Formats: sequence, structure tokens, C-alpha cells
Amino acid sequence: MEKRLINFQAGWAGVFAKLNMYVVACKEAKRKNFQPVPYWPSVWHDEDIDVWDIFLKRLNHQVEDKCQPIDEINIVKLFAKREKDKSVNPAPQYAGVLREPFDRKACYEIIHEYIHLQTWLTDKIDSLYEQSFQSRRILGVHLRGPGKDDVGHGGVDRLNYLLGVGSPPFPKYFEIIDACLEDYDRIFLGTDAGMVQKKMRERYGNKVFTVASDQYELGEAHARNTSQAGISFNKLGMEAIVDAYLLSRCDFLIHGNSHLSNFVMCLNPDLPTRNVYEGLYDRAASPQLRMKSMWNKEIIPILKHGPIGKTRGKLGLLRRQLMRKKV
Repeated sequence: MEKRLINFQAGWAGVFAKLNMYVVACKEAKRKNFQPVPYWPSVWHDEDIDVWDIFLKRLNHQVEDKCQPIDEINIVKLFAKREKDKSVNPAPQYAGVLREPFDRKACYEIIHEYIHLQTWLTDKIDSLYEQSFQSRRILGVHLRGPGKDDVGHGGVDRLNYLLGVGSPPFPKYFEIIDACLEDYDRIFLGTDAGMVQKKMRERYGNKVFTVASDQYELGEAHARNTSQAGISFNKLGMEAIVDAYLLSRCDFLIHGNSHLSNFVMCLNPDLPTRNVYEGLYDRAASPQLRMKSMWNKEIIPILKHGPIGKTRGKLGLLRRQLMRKKV
């Protein structure tokens, strides 16, 4: 079978944003009958590291194949081209906002065939499951942090801003958790932020457990230079993957907008879920709110930091200098 390189492209997108894109690429491989060869260049390491080989197995090809002269597919461009494919897409987009997958079972079949974790990682997940999940009713909660400057991914910052639900939207989560908590023994929290762990433990105490460290207080640590911040990407990526695979084995999942939670829904297509933004997507996509979002999130920053903003800043500095000279 012909092999084609799937180039993940260097960039700051998180593990599951790229894995969701890879699911779409694998659908393309099945449609066109070729063997995908993933190449995931890292921006988080100083050395030439392929992120795929840290966490995932190579199936039906060898690591050397990515160095051969084979046709190459840009995964980001392919995803943009196929993002409205409802049959196999874990991360459909609408009005700049990530939506839930339309066909979870079709996505599951692709994941089951093409995405296998390294043995050390599956052993770790199985061990944690046996320690804390077995013979218990577990409520899964995926609650991401606000990220630096409240800028998240998947449109979560836009949703929170437009709908006035806060970032993170703790009241929405607490309302849903409180309504069903008595049916579960414990809460498994998947998060990327130390401040989320703190808030959840303040409210639910020892009922909450997590495998996440508190490497970064606000979350979204993958979207920055982790080595300069003293954060281990290998640990960060491992925790995200462990979170996802354990969340998929919970009895119920409460989640917001995230590539990780979308992947979880495809890992276990029969998992019952509740989205904290349920019923709010159409409102967020209304023309008035989209214009408001564009003005505040895109146009104002351009005016402030673009040529006009820089000119205004220089004129202001010159004015202050002239005033000081007069004094």
C-alpha cells in the first residue's frame, strides 16, 4: 500500500487538537487507500523530537518511513478542508466555536484502528483505573483553566465572553454537578490548571481526585514555551492523555468546549455526557454577538497593537516628553 507522510506541522496547538486532526487524516487515508505515516515535529523540545514517538505506537509502518521520499499531507490544511465532514470529524467547527462530534461511533472506529498508545502509557492508565475507578460509580468532569489572559482554544474564550458565564464557568459546572452528585461515589477531575483543582476541592473536598499536577496555575501551558517556563511537556502531554483515557471510562462526563473532551466522547461513543454550554451555541453564533466578539477580540487588538496603535503610542510618548521639557 502507498504511504503518505502526515505532517502535523510545528505549532502550539495541544495534543488533542492535533489528534482530532489526525482522525480526519486517517479518514482520508481510508477513502484514498493509503497508509498514513505521522510526523509530529515538536516546538516544546530543543532537540529534534517527534511527539508521536513519545506517546503513540507506529502501526503498519516504521519510523524510518517518515524520512523516505513519499508524498506529504499538511494536516492543518487538510483539516480546514474537511472540517465540515460530519461523518468522521471529532472537532467540527461552527462560527469559530468547537462543536461536539456528530458521529462518535465512526470516529471511534478510526481511533481504534489508527491511534494506539505506547504500552507504558496503557499500563499506567490501567493501574490508575484499578486503584481508583473499579467497583465505584465515577462522575467525570473535564474543566479547563482560563489560560493566559483568558484566551483559550476551541472558541471557549469567545463562548465565555459572549454568554457572560465566566472563565472558567464554575457556576455552570457546579449547578450540573450538584444536581447529580449523590448518584456517584467520587469525582474524577480532568484539568490543565492548578486553580481549577483548588476551586473543585474547596467545594467538593475529598470526593475529588485527579492525576494532574499543578505545573501551571491557569492552564493552557502547552500554548507557550514550556522549557522557558520550567514545565515538562512530556509530563504535561502524559497527564492530558491519562486524563482523556480515564475520563472515557467514567460513568458520566460533564464537560465544556475542548478538543480533549471531544476526543473522549469518541473514545467511548456510549458514554453519557452533559455539555455546560448546551443550548447556548446558537446564541453565541448570532450575528450580533459574532460582530461583538470580532470587534473586541480581533479589531480592537489590531488597532491597539498594529501600525495605528503604535503610532498613537509614539505620539503619546512624544507629547509627554515635550510636556516634561516645558516644566
